[in-house]
Amino acid sequence: GPLDKTITWTSTTTFTVTLAAGDNALAVGDEVEVLTGDNSGALAHITVISGAHAALQTITIDEVLYASVAAALARFDRWTKLGAISSTTNYEDVLSIGIKSSTIQLKVELRGQVRELILEEIKLNYEVNVPSKK
Repeated sequence: GPLDKTITWTSTTTFTVTLAAGDNALAVGDEVEVLTGDNSGALAHITVISGAHAALQTITIDEVLYASVAAALARFDRWTKLGAISSTTNYEDVLSIGIKSSTIQLKVELRGQVRELILEEIKLNYEVNVPSKK
């Protein structure tokens, strides 16, 4: 499940965090959601982890946020980033999930000017994978 920890910003793309020995280790690709403090509301994904688990780690993320050296509260979770649609003139795009599963959970972040934050429809195209009976 998700893990909430205090982080300290060190640049627009890095912060430090110390996890407890019993906490699940962070992994490249994990999502970081800033809950309170500087950059609150931002979502990013881990690209680099420097340092050992249960010691001070420096984390690099895939988004450029506001420069800060303040503490913040962040939630770490195992969300996988499929991609980004970043054009306000692109009315349709396709992101491939690339997995076989009986369930899917989607998390969508809308970032930008309030008047540009419109999501009209999400369509899931899928093929039923039924094992053959012999």
